[in-house]
Amino acid sequence: MTGTDLLRVTVVVAAITACKPSISGPEPIVWGREVCTRCQMVISDRNDAAQLRSAHDHRLHFFDDLGCAVLWEEEEARSGHRVEEFWVSNGTETGWQEAAKAKYSGGHRTPMDHGFRVTDASDSSAEFDLQQVRERIVEMERERRSSRG
Repeated sequence: MTGTDLLRVTVVVAAITACKPSISGPEPIVWGREVCTRCQMVISDRNDAAQLRSAHDHRLHFFDDLGCAVLWEEEEARSGHRVEEFWVSNGTETGWQEAAKAKYSGGHRTPMDHGFRVTDASDSSAEFDLQQVRERIVEMERERRSSRG
């Protein structure tokens, strides 16, 4: 193999590797174009988006509402799959934080009307941790289903 051939192989391998999606951490969302994995709505609000990465295939799933992410995670768990990463938007262009480390407040208008979003931990309205939010969203969904008959 000549030096030129080696250089070509190196460039091709580098190009392929650069195009490969990461298998950890949040990824940028194309706001107004990406679709929620659960409800299929377009994700446009930076205050309410979430991302979950499946442990079995390392695929990243995007959500328009924290409630969609929580309910999808519950559905996956019942199927024997688990989530290895859970990220929530903190309302900025590129700001994502680990869902388990975030604090949440309720009573917000959110795309699927679950009402929870990330709040600055120093904010006095930051009332909930992720487990409390999960419990409330699952209960809310149970009540919605029972009221539909």
